[in-house]
Amino acid sequence: MLRKWIAATAFAGTLVAGGGAGPALAQGLAGPYLAAMQADIRDDYDAAAEFYARALLANPENPRLIQNGLIVSVISDRKSQATLLADQLTAYDQKNQFAALTQLAGHLERGEFDIVETIASDEDYRLNPLFARLMVAWAQVGQGNYDGALASFDSMTENSAFTAYGQMHK
Repeated sequence: MLRKWIAATAFAGTLVAGGGAGPALAQGLAGPYLAAMQADIRDDYDAAAEFYARALLANPENPRLIQNGLIVSVISDRKSQATLLADQLTAYDQKNQFAALTQLAGHLERGEFDIVETIASDEDYRLNPLFARLMVAWAQVGQGNYDGALASFDSMTENSAFTAYGQMHK
């Protein structure tokens, strides 16, 4: 529990460093949460990400709050913050789709194609079946397993809805 609080505090500190955080932090959870919701409604995702971080200081173990912060962090292209939140969310829900997609993007960016293949192959993550099968095949390409990738693309002909996609990517 202490580790989660420290992680949330460190994450929020990276967002609010530089001043201006005092009054919002003094409001506990309600002020930053309501400000995050309003910023989100107005499509101001940068502000929403900052306010969710402040709200997480007051309630660092709230999975819904973490997920909302994750989504606006992804939208506002805050990759490192999104990765921290995805890891934090995974502690509460190991198979959360938002966290899995964020982690997949990070693994792809780092060239960790074996991990991408493992996650995309795991049906427990409930990823879109078309997306998951394409990710597996492209992860195999990234690993240099071209025969495996071709076999994965060819296996998509088992489902008539996927056939065109498998052939197009092949």
